Amino acid sequence: MTRAECYRILQLKPGASEADIKRQYKRMALKVHPDINPSPKANEEFILLAKAVEVLLNSDQGTPMDRQAQREAKKNETESEKKDRMDQAKMRYEYQKAKKQEEENAYFTALTSGPRWFIFKWIIRISWVFALALALDSILPKHLEKDELVAYDTGNHNGVLHERITQVEFKKNGVYFLENRRGNWTNAYTEVWIEKSWLLHTPMVMYTTDDYEEFVTGFDFHLGAIRWMLVVIFLIPLFTYFRQRKDLTFVFLYQLSFWGIGGMLIFLLLTQNRLVHLISLGFF
Repeated sequence: MTRAECYRILQLKPGASEADIKRQYKRMALKVHPDINPSPKANEEFILLAKAVEVLLNSDQGTPMDRQAQREAKKNETESEKKDRMDQAKMRYEYQKAKKQEEENAYFTALTSGPRWFIFKWIIRISWVFALALALDSILPKHLEKDELVAYDTGNHNGVLHERITQVEFKKNGVYFLENRRGNWTNAYTEVWIEKSWLLHTPMVMYTTDDYEEFVTGFDFHLGAIRWMLVVIFLIPLFTYFRQRKDLTFVFLYQLSFWGIGGMLIFLLLTQNRLVHLISLGFF
């Protein structure tokens, strides 16, 4: 903002004295202050007015000698001049406060409108459906799928549900982690039956058999192992939607939902045919 523009906003002639600038600012501020003027443009006009005065009365301008003279003048100022200076400082504070509020309102509006808000509302719907599917999978009947065990890792790993787990590979289902009970299924037939949840087809246990006995081995590192934690996580976007407040908590939850949970949903839905299973309600 140039000094010429500042004089124009204050409706003063270029070169007006400091006293005239302060006097004019007080007179105009009483008309355009948002607490007094109900006009929708009052906040914007007040910010421009305060900015114009700040530019014209910037105490940082001038040489070191000028600043020294200003300090000397403050020592010798009258009560009336001191009051004017305090009023000016208060108005600068009001200007900064109004400017910050305007920036926060603009940021909040950008988050809760336009394409981003449209995407966010879809994240809410999909995450809610996924949370419901995870919860229902714990009570709906399971189904069996025939597969073939083609390879397994000889090493041991730490699991979520089991202390020791082993990586295995199936002909149709690919790579998974099983409870480390290799003495059972390594001596059994390679043909196996995998018990899966109804909606998301999450492998839960594997059935193997030899000529004498049937063995049951649990899977690890699957959605069922962290089902209820995921249910809570996928309800965060819905909670964020109903908590639309202009604070840091809302911004944090919004960004977490948009980027973190949104990315997690894309990965889960596009792997292991989960999107097809959900659309078909578990029949495919």
